[in-house]
Amino acid sequence: MGWQPRASAGWGERVLPRTRYLPAAPTVGRWLRTSPVEVGGVEIGRIEARLRRDGGIELAFTPTGGERILPSSNYLPANARVDRWLNTTEITIGQSEDEAPAVSAGASLSAGGGHTCGLRETGMVECWGWNEHGQADAPAGRFSAVSASWYHTCGLRETGAVECWGWNGYGQADAPAG
Repeated sequence: MGWQPRASAGWGERVLPRTRYLPAAPTVGRWLRTSPVEVGGVEIGRIEARLRRDGGIELAFTPTGGERILPSSNYLPANARVDRWLNTTEITIGQSEDEAPAVSAGASLSAGGGHTCGLRETGMVECWGWNEHGQADAPAGRFSAVSASWYHTCGLRETGAVECWGWNGYGQADAPAG
């Protein structure tokens, strides 16, 4: 799977994510994601695909910080020819450079064992999902990165300090000072 931007004089060069192949036996209906699609060293999103019950493959694109976009023609048939590029219909991520989704090199999204945390453009961490141990109760303040684990989450403050929250049965949420 790859992504190809529209250029002023037609189509730009195809961008291939590092991880872009479907496994030999994917689960029907489960969305699988490529590694990040990067343009100029900045992540713009990920390509997603899922196997349909009829053997075809459905494709989508999820911009960084955005919601999954399904092109109007996003279906690849089960009998597609091997080693031939097939295209979906064109999608629009932003109307112009000023309207394109804002991408921050430090932005992140991390899924744990039942919860997910994301870093907003403002630097605030927002978590959702399972919260039995407080792993989804993000502290206030600005962060530059976030990483979720099974029962705890850690964030990197803009000051460089690490702060963790959630279950601390083995001291995993006791980040060292400095």
